[in-house]
Order: sequence, then structure tokens, then C-alpha cells
Amino acid sequence: MLKFDNNSLYSLQEIFQKNIPGIRTIGRAIEFSEDMTINAQKSDDAFRNNLRESGSKHLNAIINIDTKPFETSSYNIKLTAKTANKIHIQNLDAFGYCLNAGPLPATSECLQVLLTRRPVHASFLDVNENTISFPLYILSEGTTMAEPNFNERFIHKLAQKTRLTFVPDKQPEGNVCMAGNQDVRYDFRIAFSPVNVLDCIYALLHLPANNKNRKMQVKDNLPAIPLPEDSEIFWKLVELGEVLRKTHLFESPEIIKPTVQFHQKENTQATCRVTTEKISWEPTNENETTGLVRINKNHQFQNIPKIAWEFTIGSYQPAQEWLINRSGRLLLDFEIRHYIKIIIALQKTHQLMQEIDKKFFNT
Repeated sequence: MLKFDNNSLYSLQEIFQKNIPGIRTIGRAIEFSEDMTINAQKSDDAFRNNLRESGSKHLNAIINIDTKPFETSSYNIKLTAKTANKIHIQNLDAFGYCLNAGPLPATSECLQVLLTRRPVHASFLDVNENTISFPLYILSEGTTMAEPNFNERFIHKLAQKTRLTFVPDKQPEGNVCMAGNQDVRYDFRIAFSPVNVLDCIYALLHLPANNKNRKMQVKDNLPAIPLPEDSEIFWKLVELGEVLRKTHLFESPEIIKPTVQFHQKENTQATCRVTTEKISWEPTNENETTGLVRINKNHQFQNIPKIAWEFTIGSYQPAQEWLINRSGRLLLDFEIRHYIKIIIALQKTHQLMQEIDKKFFNT
């Protein structure tokens, strides 16, 4: 159904025009070079106007950076009037998503990509700080207009394979292009958008490690994908990729209605501090597929699937890493809800990877 040979594979470097190296930090401050793109919550014009209005030669700003899968931290960035004109501060909210990838050795058995809306740290997927981000949109040189960050050759080849027309313009919210709407039958869809391409790519990058084709999906030391053979396969991949994207961004309805529970013993203090010296998963059913995780003698997370507890993204096991990083800290209500979402997202990712394997690779 999908070809796997070195001539038909496209690496992320070949798919996207530009990439952004992960952000490096020193303490709580960002280390940057003058040619670096900084993804912030404000536009570059807003920063420069603040510099002029304040009459100051310096401006301090705080931006949020995803440091590890499902982990966010705030960092300081210091701009001067001189560097503010040289550094491109990109409003990430306006330009969609970033596909982040880490180096993928041929022997790797873990997922090495993750979508975000925020900029990411260099160690986001790789402890050696080799994470690379591929934004969905980039700014045209000398303008504030966003354009898709895809190589024309790749888009041309994809359009040829699917016999569809690429529509590069961003669709305003509420202005749905019926030509690519998923409620329309496959054979009536005539066009595809940048986010459709991203979703297709994202689905193909979630091939399970036990698939024999996975070892061939490496090019330029990064994950690589084959092209779908026709429009029907393309749209099916788009649908699965969209579910993965919304799952990882906590936008899926399944994330909002979780099955994981947080349990507190009766007549105990409401204060919830992670005090367990060695956080571990304990099976609670006979086949040892579901278990609990104690964070202290009175509090525990229940109904945690083993597959979610052990799931690996890049250099990390998010379900374990998140709790270990909070050892000795109080967990607030919103953090407990966030952790439950992580577990559900990891479980759903595993299920979707198996579905992709079964539907498109027959293993």
C-alpha cells in the first residue's frame, strides 16, 4: 500500500523549507544568537514599539518554552534596541504548529516526534540538545505575511500522487474549505491545505517500532516518510494525524473525559506532596495491564495503563519523568488534571500507532 525504499522516502529536511534549532538556556535566561528566530507571544512590532515608548535601550520579556514532552517552563529574554531589529520574534499562535524531532538512530524503538504550539528547548526530545523544530508556517522575507513552510518539490510530488490541488492560504476560523472537508466523500475532495499535509506527515511518523519498515524510516539521521499512493490513503492518514495532533495538544474530547483517577484516603490532609522516594507503577489486575502509582502514603493515581507508564518519547518517559521532576513538591489541582491528561494522551497515542500499523502496513 505504501512503498518503503530509500528512493521514495522524504526526510523532514526535504519536506520543510526551514527549521529552527531548539532554544538553549543558561539558568532561567535564554541564550541566543543574532540570526535566531524567537517564538514569543507578541509580534516583533510590539516588542520594538515597547522599546521606543519606554525610551529604554533594553527590554526584558518572559516567554514559555516546552522543555520536555508535556512540560512547560518560563524563561527570561533580554533584548536591546539593537538586537530587537536583528532577531525575528515570531508569533507562534498566528502561524500554527511546530513539528519537533530528535535524531533517530536506526536502532531506535521510541517515538521521536511531537507537535507543539510553543517553542521548544534544545533538549525537548533529546538529552544531548539536538531537537529541531519545523514550523508549519514561516514569515515571507521582509513582510509579516505567513506562508507554508513546505518545499515546493515535495508538495508538487504529493499533489501528483493524490491528484489534488494544494491550497497554501490559511483558512480563517469558520471559513471551512468544503473541498477538503472530512464530511465530504474522499472522491469529491479536490484540494488539501497545509494542516492536511502536516496531519498526514504526523500519522506516518507514528509507525510502531516493531514494524519491519520502521528501520527504513531514517534519513539524514531524522525520521522520514513515504508518500501515500493515492488520495484515499492520504485522507485516511490526515484523519488519523488530526486525532494525534489534537491528542498531543490536549484538544481531543477523550482527553477532557479521562478514565484515570486521583485517589485520596479518607480523613487525610488535602495537601498533596510528592514524597515517595522511588515512584513506581503497581499492577492492579491479573494480566498486569493497568495499575496505580503512589506519590505518598495517602495519595495515588489509579487506572494507569502500563503502556502509558512505559511509553517513551525521545529521551524521556513522560508519565514517569513528570512525577520525578516534582519530587518534594506540592501538586496543585490543575497539575493533577494535567498529569491525568498526559496519561490519557500516551495511551491514545499507542492505540493510534497500532491502528496506523494495521490499516496501512498490514502487520
